[in-house]
Amino acid sequence: MKIQHGNALLLGNFGVLIIGLSGSGKSVLTLALIERSHLVGRKAVLVGDDYVELKNIAGQLFAYAPLKIAGIMEIRGAGLFKMAYGEKTRLDLVIELDKKGERYPEEHFFERMQVRLPLLKLPQLGKSDLLALCHAVEATLFKTRLD
Repeated sequence: MKIQHGNALLLGNFGVLIIGLSGSGKSVLTLALIERSHLVGRKAVLVGDDYVELKNIAGQLFAYAPLKIAGIMEIRGAGLFKMAYGEKTRLDLVIELDKKGERYPEEHFFERMQVRLPLLKLPQLGKSDLLALCHAVEATLFKTRLD
């Protein structure tokens, strides 16, 4: 297994890994996506906050909750909190929170352990609205894209 800085969650049937610099909004986005999913009756659960363990299984990349921090999420300014969590998820999408993001994203990929996954680059929080970031992620996973 390989350690990866970032947050992993299951949204519906899709595993998502959110990466970015410390303070970029990974935990805030994770929590917002989980809460929004619950509001519309879609299953969603945290797998790992701050870091996860990655494993290649038959050409698919899985994220696992490290036992030491399983079910714990840091909410900046408030502290550490217990949350329901899933032990693992197959990853389908990686989101990178960076300084700019892209208005009309080009095709990017995240490659780890000989697995290539779609990469969605979004602006870090403070540079963008949280609701807009949630909409971008939900559209990528649950809507049909016009190309």
